[in-house]
Amino acid sequence: MTPPDVTLHPASALVAERARYESWLFALEERREHAPPHVYERVRRDYEERLALVGERLGAHVSALAEEASAAAARLAELDADLAAASDERAEAELRAHVGELSGDEWDAARNESEAALSGIRADRDRLLVRLEGLEALLRSIRTDPRTGMETRAEPIGDDEAPEHMPPPGLDSAPPRRRVTLDELATMADETAANDAVGEGSEQEPATVDGQDIRADDSPSTAARPRLVRTPAHTDAPRILRCGECGTMNIPTEWYCDRCGAELAVL
Repeated sequence: MTPPDVTLHPASALVAERARYESWLFALEERREHAPPHVYERVRRDYEERLALVGERLGAHVSALAEEASAAAARLAELDADLAAASDERAEAELRAHVGELSGDEWDAARNESEAALSGIRADRDRLLVRLEGLEALLRSIRTDPRTGMETRAEPIGDDEAPEHMPPPGLDSAPPRRRVTLDELATMADETAANDAVGEGSEQEPATVDGQDIRADDSPSTAARPRLVRTPAHTDAPRILRCGECGTMNIPTEWYCDRCGAELAVL
């Protein structure tokens, strides 16, 4: 059975009609300076409305054409398999004839039957291939913007087809943490050196509430926090970041206080 000609498909006529409106709009733009503005706008709106209507009608054919093209591709794969099987059968019959299993008449009959089968499969495959190529070309014509020449996706993206670069829900709401700059580090180092020169050798005064001492190690908010042990690599680094909980000076690259385990504020 011969597949129908793609050029007779209704979408082919719509593609030609769309191209005609596009050419009219292009020619209209060249005559813009030679026509009254209100006349130009009226004609332009008319062409654009027709073009939009054709685009909607073309979009209605995309799904059916894509399904037909997919079915044709699957049938083409089946014909390729049939062609390979028929070729194998002919080769097997020829081999059996050469070794003497088949007589001359039997080989002639088998050969004629195999060649007829191969000829029919090749003819069906060629017709289907032309049909498939026509469907794919028609789909490309529908999905290609005549003004840009770029192929666009006709089907909308579903919820399960979100772009991979989109962050997971909730991650985009957290503000980014900022690291201190070199100038800020230098300023904090100067302030720390000055404070250490004034208070060197003195013990830090404990905070008091209602006449009672409140020590960082005894506070309920820090009692369960883990104590972080400084690695040898940090021993020479300047301790210029003050903990807001206990007042201990820490290395600016650390996230938690070396003494009480409280999270250090990032400037």
